[in-house]
Amino acid sequence: FFHHDSPLPEAALSTLCCWSDMIQCGLRLSGRVAAGAGHACRAPAAPTRMARVSRRQLAQMPSTGRRSTPGGPVTWATLGVFALGGSAATFYIHLEREKRRRVAAKRQAESRGKAALGGPFELVDTEGKLFHSDKLKGNWTILYFGFTFCPDICPEELYKLTACLNILDAQPGMPKVTPVFISIDPHRDTYTKVKEYLKDFHPRMIGLTGTDEQVRTATKAYRVYFSKPSTDDSEDYLVDHSIINYLVNPDGDFVQYYGQLVTAEQMAAGIAKEVETARQVGDVSVLDLLLEIPRKFMT
Repeated sequence: FFHHDSPLPEAALSTLCCWSDMIQCGLRLSGRVAAGAGHACRAPAAPTRMARVSRRQLAQMPSTGRRSTPGGPVTWATLGVFALGGSAATFYIHLEREKRRRVAAKRQAESRGKAALGGPFELVDTEGKLFHSDKLKGNWTILYFGFTFCPDICPEELYKLTACLNILDAQPGMPKVTPVFISIDPHRDTYTKVKEYLKDFHPRMIGLTGTDEQVRTATKAYRVYFSKPSTDDSEDYLVDHSIINYLVNPDGDFVQYYGQLVTAEQMAAGIAKEVETARQVGDVSVLDLLLEIPRKFMT
């Protein structure tokens, strides 16, 4: 179990010497038994004293014919590799547990005192295909609810959102935020109408519409207020609605909202802050982990 080039400790050397004495004694004893098998009446020979084998004598002992291998099955280097690998695996597991613990703690803190907004929905995209909210997971998303026949408020908010995204896109390391326009007027806003309407705004913007029931499910999840006049039978009506941009994280959870009075610069700064906060919680540094381990043992 020791490498052929590594020095032998004193305890190991003493053990080898003892084993050498025992082997030599056994060989002599077996030789006498074999020689005296046909002479049962022969008197036993006088016992010989076992000589202690010194280091020099052990090194000069004749070979038994078996070639020694360059190293044993386990060397000091092998033991070091196994120890290092085991330590790295343990450290990685602890790191992942610490990440999950911090993320869970952050979500629990965020859920206190915050409105329960958000939820799954299924609508129709600008190609006429079903679009589930799960497709937005993995990216930061900002939702705006409006309608294409809106004369002023909706265009202003969508231009503001476009300016906000341009500011964020210019920041190094900032992930791409996905803008989503959801129509609250499915009667007039067909998917082709929504597609044509969004050409004037940010190129990444996703347009969604759907049936009355689908739109009602999405607006209910985010508590969006909207009201269509019941006495106006013409097609030239206005829809009263709340004016809010909703920020959703890559897990599909609502994070923050930005009202009409918030500027593009303020909204960009707020989104960047939320992204950075989430990044700091998810990224646990080696130094943080090393400082956390003794704290746990002390407590």
